This record gives sequence, C-alpha cells and structure tokens, in this order.
Amino acid sequence: MTDDYIIDTIAYIDVIVFDRYKATRDIIRSEEFAMNHSDFTEQLKDLGFPIDTEKNRRLLSLIGIMLILQSNTPRALRFGEIYNAAQSSGVLGKVTRAKIHRYLKELIRLEFVHLEKTQGSRRQYIISPNTITDGVEKARNEVLRLLTQQLEEIKNKIMVLEKVDCSKLAEKIVYSLTGKRATITTRFAKGVEGMHNLLLNNILAPAGEGDIIRASAMFVTTLMEGGVRRTQKFLDAVGRGAIVKYMIPSEVFTLINRLKHSKEAEGLMGLVRTIFAINREGSGVFEVRVRTGPKTYNHISLNNERAALILTESPITTTLVTREFNADLIDNIVRDFDESWEKAIPLEDAVDKIADEIDSDNPLRVAILRAMGRGDDR
Repeated sequence: MTDDYIIDTIAYIDVIVFDRYKATRDIIRSEEFAMNHSDFTEQLKDLGFPIDTEKNRRLLSLIGIMLILQSNTPRALRFGEIYNAAQSSGVLGKVTRAKIHRYLKELIRLEFVHLEKTQGSRRQYIISPNTITDGVEKARNEVLRLLTQQLEEIKNKIMVLEKVDCSKLAEKIVYSLTGKRATITTRFAKGVEGMHNLLLNNILAPAGEGDIIRASAMFVTTLMEGGVRRTQKFLDAVGRGAIVKYMIPSEVFTLINRLKHSKEAEGLMGLVRTIFAINREGSGVFEVRVRTGPKTYNHISLNNERAALILTESPITTTLVTREFNADLIDNIVRDFDESWEKAIPLEDAVDKIADEIDSDNPLRVAILRAMGRGDDR
C-alpha cells in the first residue's frame, strides 16, 4: 500500500457506497484530501497514529466507510451494515466478520467510535466529528502525558549533571587508575561556551549553603552572548543557599539596548524580577551593584578558594586559578572586589544616579523600574 491508499479509498467509497445507500451528504473529496495530505498525516503521526502502517490505514479506511454510511444527521450504525459496506467497497481487501469486529473494538478503545447498546443487547456504533474529536484529544493527551514525564526525567538528569564537579571527578579517575592524588590547579577555556562550562563546573555547580560567589563582569560586550542563560545558573546556586554578589559596569545599560524587542530582553526582565523578589524576602542572597570606576579583574570566584579569570575579550579566553596554584592572586582578586563593592551603586539606585546616561526605553532600566513597582517613570 502507498500513502495514496486513503485517497483511493475515499474516492472508491464515494462511488460504491453512496450509490448503494443513496446517501446525500457531502464528503471530503480526494482533491481536498490530497491538498492537506502532508499536514494531515504528519499530525496523526505526532499523535502516535502513523498511517504508514497497514493496521492504521485499515482503521482510517473503516472510519471513512462509517462516516459515508450516515446521512447529514449522524446516526447509530448496526454492525451488519458496516460489515456489508466494508465487504462491498473492497477497500479493506478480503474481510471477515471477526476482522471487522476487531477493527471496531480498536476504534472504540481509541474513542474514535462510541458503542451504544440497545434493547436485547444489540450493539450500535456511533461515529461523528465529535467522536473523532474525542479520539484525537485522547491521543493528544496521552502523548502529552508521556512527553511531560520524559521532560521531567530529562530535567532531573540535567540537575544531576550540572552538580558534577568535573575537576574533582578527573582527580578521582586519576587516583583510581594510578593510586596517585593529583589536584587540578589551573585550566584554560576559549570561547563563550568554553567559559560557560568552566564557570558552571568549577564555580557555580559546587556552590552551596553559605558559599559566596563574587562576580565582576567588565567585558560586557562578549558576555552578552548567553547572558540570560548564564545568570540563571547563578539563581540556581542561590537556590542551594549560596550568596551572590554581582558587579557590572555602567556601560551595561548602553550595551543592553541591543536587546530591545527581543526574546533575550524578555528573559532579562524575568531575571531582574526574580532577583528583586529574592532580595525583597530579606535574604539578600543575590545582590547586583553597578561600578562606575575603572575596570578591574574580570572574574567570578567561589569564596577565597578559586576564581575564573577572563583574560581577553576577543577572542574570549578564561582561566581557572585555584588557591593551591596562586594564593596571593586569589587574595588580591577578593580584596579588590570587596573594596570596589563598597563603592558600587546598588542596582535599584542606578536608574536614578546615572539617569542621564540611560534611554527611557532601555530594557534593563524598564525591568528594574517594574520590579520596584515604579512602572516606566523617569
């Protein structure tokens, strides 16, 4: 059988069955079906009912036979007339009563056909656009249920993977194979994605209750790529009890204009609202401040144990430095950040203190004002 089988079926039934039962209602002509054929079959496939199988082709053909048997007003059909029509049309090949019973039982299970029992336990079968809708809805809901279940399993697996400390795992692998303990003290990564993985695996994923993450984003232009996704990882760390101090340069307001009317801007709005909501609850675990002075270490650090330093902006190059490798550098990074942090402007005050530098429709400004409940006022 080919995909044109269903078209041939409807055309054949139109002539044979309609002539036999003198029906008058309009049906879907083969030309109309052919025009929508691709979309029709693709949607059925998505619902778990691909018509490229012999069984489903026959079920769909029987649905067509039953629909054509009816007049303009849907009515219950007796088994005998369904069987006779299927036998006369020939579109199902050689049929037996047992085979038609089996097909009808399957259509009832799928809810495309409803069963009605009359006096004397005689069965009648009801099919209409409404029953077909019931069948489609049942198939859709079942597929959605399975996909939702799979999505939850994927999310759980992602959470597990994100918590893996790759450096620690590598150290364990080396020890298990050689019996020697080795500590990874420094690493390099190129590109935004490499930087993102280095931060996630060595700074953000290990962060938990009471840990302090310091972030100073000075090379804003390059860091805009995937910024919303990266900031979400900070929020995940906050959810595990970490404290985040995030410092950005005032130029970020100018550069953020690139996001106007974009999905990235919508994501930014959501992140700002979440950050302000966290701080309103009194925890103060995610604070953002704006630095107006000269650039300093562009980094993200975890306590005073390790820091990811962004060395160059184009191409972006990141290195991970641990306390074991260079304790003085780690101490300098933390000390410089803390001094700058005290002088920096809290994000909620920045829209007023540097108002002359910010456009009224700047996405970050709008997000801050809305999160503060001030609307879009100047």
